[in-house]
Amino acid sequence: MVTISYEEFGRRFVESVLTADRVEKTLERVVSGAFETSTRLAAGIVRAEGSGRVTRVDVDLIAHVGLVFRAQIFAELELAVRLSGVPHRYSGKARIELELRPDLRDDMSIFIDMSDVSDEAVTLELHPLGRVAGLLDQLGSVADQTRREISRFVNERKERADALAERRIEIVPAIEAEWERRTMKS
Repeated sequence: MVTISYEEFGRRFVESVLTADRVEKTLERVVSGAFETSTRLAAGIVRAEGSGRVTRVDVDLIAHVGLVFRAQIFAELELAVRLSGVPHRYSGKARIELELRPDLRDDMSIFIDMSDVSDEAVTLELHPLGRVAGLLDQLGSVADQTRREISRFVNERKERADALAERRIEIVPAIEAEWERRTMKS
């Protein structure tokens, strides 16, 4: 058995605790489920209401040094743009990319930091359901405004109190519970 430094032990420990699968499960708890949103488009003249659901979350480790993860959130959405009270519908799929980095805190917890989502980080396939909806999309750039609304929505959601709590991983209580479990067997 070889002795290693505290620094090396800490690095190896964090790398073994923070796997892409564990980070993915944490992110799923933050973003999973259905959502609804409403916004005004075209300088407030047009009202858009949308709903959707997160269909999948994928997380990959992209850098071992400093542990950097890339997350992709996939969602399906339905959108109704109301012009003079008449709804014009769209359906679509979105993929949101964000970067995740663990921050090691002095209270021995790990916080999963999420970069802000820019409009460019949102890939959107929005399909108008009807001729008027298609014309509205061309005139009012519904897809661009929807992309902005998605990035705003994700940035707000990731900063909610419940999401912040979910992104904080308490290491010491987990180790103490395991230690207690093992010593109870003896």
